[in-house]
Amino acid sequence: MRLLLGVLVVGAALACSVGPRPDKIQPAREPAGATIELQLRTGRPRHIVTGELLAVQDSGLLLRDTASILLVPDRAMRNGTLLARGVGVTFAGRPAGAIRERLRLLSRYPGGVSADLLSRLLVAYGRDSVETVH
Repeated sequence: MRLLLGVLVVGAALACSVGPRPDKIQPAREPAGATIELQLRTGRPRHIVTGELLAVQDSGLLLRDTASILLVPDRAMRNGTLLARGVGVTFAGRPAGAIRERLRLLSRYPGGVSADLLSRLLVAYGRDSVETVH
């Protein structure tokens, strides 16, 4: 019993000290989602979209750039890099698995964006609709 208790105490102590601290991760200190840079699969070389990661959806990423709210479908992504201090996330092609989950957690709305919330965001940013990137 003492051995089990000792293992639990040591495990709990290690769990508290492993990994980055929240004060070192930019999205944890600010209300906005992390900034993400995506290189797209277009005919143009190095077509890049950069913006705040609002949410991860089933079919792509919802971003806010300086001019609009964008939906970047998975099929349109060549690669991506999360541009947040204290966090390193890069991916090639469609983000999947653990990378997709990490992006979701670092987005402004990790629980997703409902239709009501999306309409309020569009009004707040002076937009009529979401622009889908091809």
